[in-house]
Amino acid sequence: MINRDRVLEVWQGRDHPWLPWVKPAVFDRIEEREEGTVDEFTPARSVRKAIAQVDTSWLLPRAAVIIDVPGGEAALLALALGKRGLRPVPAINTTSCPGAELISQTLLRLVLVAGAECEDSFPSGPTLGPAFLLDSRRDGHEGAPSPGMFDNRWVVFRTDLPSEKQLRDNGIERVIVVQEDDILSTDLEDILLDYQAGGLELIRHETRTRSSHPWTLAKRGWLAKAARFVQLRWAVLRRLDGSYGRWVPIPPKPSHG
Repeated sequence: MINRDRVLEVWQGRDHPWLPWVKPAVFDRIEEREEGTVDEFTPARSVRKAIAQVDTSWLLPRAAVIIDVPGGEAALLALALGKRGLRPVPAINTTSCPGAELISQTLLRLVLVAGAECEDSFPSGPTLGPAFLLDSRRDGHEGAPSPGMFDNRWVVFRTDLPSEKQLRDNGIERVIVVQEDDILSTDLEDILLDYQAGGLELIRHETRTRSSHPWTLAKRGWLAKAARFVQLRWAVLRRLDGSYGRWVPIPPKPSHG
């Protein structure tokens, strides 16, 4: 059996250039029994079977991949890309609370745990391209949580992924964004605009249609960028360690003196 620390150790890795962008918060709620074994897991054999069915034929050389699909599906794709020589990089910057989740992470946790036993999905070395694992549900989709709910929404900022220069310095020439459809989240758009301005080729791959095509984003003025930054900065509050995930306070009952 495999415990929480081992799961994080495998996904985090050591000998690869993308370690600074691994977010450990998502591993915080992987439950452990007293004897140190993980309480929730999917057998690695089932995960290996699922990985073998994932299409990665669209992968191009010298590419970084940003996986922006629902969490469990994103983790499987990251593991499949690991077999193609990319380094899976969990960049989900939120924790959760089992039984009280706004965005369910049950399937994601199961794949993270079982995937840690698929050693051939975690290549190491200084010349690896990255496969950044996001979760397209991160804005909650259903709106703001109610008082008493655990709010595990989160936002991706420019500093949560490498800069254009950092990608280029590691031999990356293009960025492939994997999505279910053609809807681009606001937070990710700002990052991609910086990549585009820096000369990186953008490619979008849509999983529903299994189609890939070059991508050019419309430029935005500095005022629009500033307004967007303020909007994202205050949309969801961070914890003291920079990650997301918190209980929404319940207002005190009015007193009657």
